[in-house]
Amino acid sequence: MYKKCFCVFLITVMFLMSSCSWQTSLKAVNITNDGDNISIEGFTGLFDMFSDSEGNVYVAGREGVHVFDETGSSKYTVSAKLDSCTAIAAGADMIYAWHEKSKKLKILDTDGKIKEELDIPGPCVCRMEYSAGKLYILVKDYKDDITGRLIAYDLKQKATEEIKVGKVRDFSLYKDNKMLVLIEDTDSLNNTVILYDYNINKPGESFDKLGLKFIKNTHLISMFYSNSEDVIYITNHNCVNKQSIKDDYLEPVANFGSINSGIKVIVSGSKVFMLDTVEGKLHMTDNTVAGGKAKETLKLFLSIDNNPQVIKARELFIKKHPDIDVKINYDNSLYLDSIKKMLASGNMDYDIVHMNRDEYVYFTKENLLGDLSQYSIIKERFKEMHTGIQEICTYNKELLGVPFVVAPMGWRVNEALLKKLDIEIPQRAWTWEDFYDIAKKVRTNALKKNMPDVYIMHISTVSPPFLEQYKALLYNNALSGRMVSGNKLVNMLKIWKSIVKEELIYNKDLQNHAKDNYAFSSGAMVPSKKDLYINPPLLDESNALPVNAMQLGIYNGSKNKDIAAEFLSIFSSKEVQISSGYGCPVYMDNSLDLMSKSNLDIYKYMLSNGVQWWDHSEFDNECNTILNDFFKGYSTAEQAAADIHDSFNTIVMGSK
Repeated sequence: MYKKCFCVFLITVMFLMSSCSWQTSLKAVNITNDGDNISIEGFTGLFDMFSDSEGNVYVAGREGVHVFDETGSSKYTVSAKLDSCTAIAAGADMIYAWHEKSKKLKILDTDGKIKEELDIPGPCVCRMEYSAGKLYILVKDYKDDITGRLIAYDLKQKATEEIKVGKVRDFSLYKDNKMLVLIEDTDSLNNTVILYDYNINKPGESFDKLGLKFIKNTHLISMFYSNSEDVIYITNHNCVNKQSIKDDYLEPVANFGSINSGIKVIVSGSKVFMLDTVEGKLHMTDNTVAGGKAKETLKLFLSIDNNPQVIKARELFIKKHPDIDVKINYDNSLYLDSIKKMLASGNMDYDIVHMNRDEYVYFTKENLLGDLSQYSIIKERFKEMHTGIQEICTYNKELLGVPFVVAPMGWRVNEALLKKLDIEIPQRAWTWEDFYDIAKKVRTNALKKNMPDVYIMHISTVSPPFLEQYKALLYNNALSGRMVSGNKLVNMLKIWKSIVKEELIYNKDLQNHAKDNYAFSSGAMVPSKKDLYINPPLLDESNALPVNAMQLGIYNGSKNKDIAAEFLSIFSSKEVQISSGYGCPVYMDNSLDLMSKSNLDIYKYMLSNGVQWWDHSEFDNECNTILNDFFKGYSTAEQAAADIHDSFNTIVMGSK
């Protein structure tokens, strides 16, 4: 669920403020500026900002309006009790401020003296821009604070005209008498950006048809067009990107980590100011124009946008190599399809790509990634990483990537529930036969204690967790020419069918069913000092455990392999991996800071016995069909196991 933007929050607090009386004096305040974040003493809410022609940045908040210069240095606060100012703009030597409490548009001169007050149809004005005698205003309702109406207010005629383009999320004045309008799409995951010609009051074509590719399947929140750079700053729920008008690359600017629905951006001089209206914080970063002096370009194509590790690595790389531009593009919906299309058309010109579970089989079979073991600057990094990570990143004796995210398939333990049921926590060497025995004991003890809704775990009938282990073994062994015994799968299917028949797992909808009713929860392991994790039951004597090791690798067709290796060396360095705090620890140094001793021991154990976790949509769908028939009694365990092996050989190994 998205956080409510500031206008809903305002309604509960604004009317507690003192009445608005204007003064022209300026007030000095204490400012904290650490180079990245700016704090204004006494300002507990910040809602909007703009920069004037001289580079001054005006920040409007609950307590008034404060002014900074283009470096982020404090200048003054307009102490006219301009409280509850939720939107601010400037033009024609005037400042326009929406006063939420009085529902008035205040027009001031640059000294802060009020010149005029106007009524604007509200109820909540949250963005304004000035152009040629008109104010373009985004008005939102308290009942629907995500989208609103866009209106044009003629300051001379005192006339209001609605710009009918749909439900507007945000807008920004563009060039050639046009504005960019972000409209909510019928698909809740996507928004549409259109061009609107405000001189002729006519919508233009969709902006993506003009050649710009915004992040696919990302819910855009706001935008800002920087005329000096000819770029568009776009924000989604936790990050800011810079979209070039000249090409389709996105330059990462900042990542806020957690989901946020109220980030606004402006540019002033050499700084990018980012206003977090939800948290009421002002952030600042250097506005480096990448590639201004670049002689070479390194291109990355990723499926995860604005990862903090990538942003940090890019920053360090550019500092070390100012003559090399680093361009990044994303596709977080159809990444593998995009790769295949580029390869088929001969347009694959990226140097570094991202390999996740979905891409693993295709990338390895097609030999798309170069061997990194030839680069000592990369191999050295693995020496201080946890044992097993290098092996997981290795395929057919070639080191194909550096870790992006490392996440073993761990099980979270409900310690309190097991204690109530008088059941001990399993040891590392437990098997699926042990799982079956514990599942029976959980149900028996739960019923004795009048706890009928308690089960060993919640999981789909046709998605037994041992199948991921078996898949990993199949592909891993196929690389070396070894076979996996079908008898093992036959036995596992028989055990699982008994588990399902005896109703030892909960396989129905989770709605209205307490999450604490399960002894174990399956999923990728996350760093924790509080929750206890154990490894899944072992499948056979190999102790193989699936690990999702997302990796960055070098495309074999790259013409920039050496500089790509340099980037990957920086990306996999301690400075980047440890400072980002993203995912499970790769290096041993900071592991205890993120995980309890027991969790760290299990984490190490799973890594040292790890095999790459992979998905293949066609094969996975076929497995679901085979298992569904098996559980309905249409086939035997022997037939189901044989069908799974045949499908693996045909779909995974036999086709590309």
